[in-house]
Amino acid sequence: MHYDLQTEADSLRIFLKITDKTTIGNLQKPGSALPYFLSRDYSRTTIYLRDSVFAVNKKIKELPDKAAMLTFVLPVSKITFPSVLVVQIPQLSATQEEMLLDIPLSSAAKSHSVILLDSTGQFPLFGSYINNRQSFKILSAENDTIVTARRFPLSFTPAIPPMSRKTTAPSPTLKVQNKLTFSINNFIQLPEPGIYLLESSTSRQSLLVEEENFPALTSAAELIEPLIYLTSSVERKNLYDSDQPKLAVDAFWLSIARQDKNLGKSLIREYYGRVEKANRYFSSHKAGWLTDRGMIYLVFGSPDFLNRTWDREEWIYRRNNGPSGEVKFIFIKKPNTFTQNYYELVRDAAYEFVWYNQVDQWRKGNIGIPAPDPGLSGRRNRRR
Repeated sequence: MHYDLQTEADSLRIFLKITDKTTIGNLQKPGSALPYFLSRDYSRTTIYLRDSVFAVNKKIKELPDKAAMLTFVLPVSKITFPSVLVVQIPQLSATQEEMLLDIPLSSAAKSHSVILLDSTGQFPLFGSYINNRQSFKILSAENDTIVTARRFPLSFTPAIPPMSRKTTAPSPTLKVQNKLTFSINNFIQLPEPGIYLLESSTSRQSLLVEEENFPALTSAAELIEPLIYLTSSVERKNLYDSDQPKLAVDAFWLSIARQDKNLGKSLIREYYGRVEKANRYFSSHKAGWLTDRGMIYLVFGSPDFLNRTWDREEWIYRRNNGPSGEVKFIFIKKPNTFTQNYYELVRDAAYEFVWYNQVDQWRKGNIGIPAPDPGLSGRRNRRR
């Protein structure tokens, strides 16, 4: 599931995208209702409002690729900012886990009047990124007529391992590369990659613009880059120096799969599938796979439990052979000019064993047949 927000006069409009509409079969029936609650934090002890969206089946719109969109409004007067809106997706059966989506409502949400629409002009982008081949449309609920876009350079620095004793480099001061002006309600394309600040008289937000088919990676050079978490410096040099880098990447995975082509394909699908998901979930001022959360997600997959507060996330894994049979990664939310989606890992030398053990599992081809991945889109049934 994905979401977007837009402030309209005295209301806050919530847009929900369900990537697979078969998972919400019950909501498509006449008379269906979607429960939700508002809480002052991520716990259920501070809930101050419970309600439901009624006649949901009449509010659902079909999207391409078997997806669907649901939109509803909340009166701003009922919201105490900041809050967390938790949407509860009813179960399809008695054995299915309940799905919950956490939507943080910061004070900035009160003035989020501008929304970015996709190339059809009908639906939100449902993300803070596009690629430079995509067009989009800016829509404002206020009287804005002009949007100024300032472009800053992209960061390509990958995360360092979780046990590293090195201190992460301080964020550089970025200089504006160029400045563009657009009219509201017109379609726009940004051919130059970068991180853009889009500002109107009433709103401000960022947009990450990447090359090619982002969030997927397709070119040989792109496929080599995320292998930094699994390879030695010598192996990476050999990959980059190859006259046929795509064949070199395939040969790398085939060697890990012990020349088993089916296993090699499975490894490739799993790893680069995680790269694409990391880009969808964790992109901030740089691509998601380059971030700390992206690094852990690529190597370890989805956590068994996920705990959130306003300023941190805890990812807990039970399938690793740590001293207590459990590994916890803690990510601290960091202030960032461009995004509220940037977190840094609390590094510790104690992670060395579990990190190298997990990398070794990849290099032995033991992660080629993955377990079902619930994703990180906000499901809280796995919280504790």
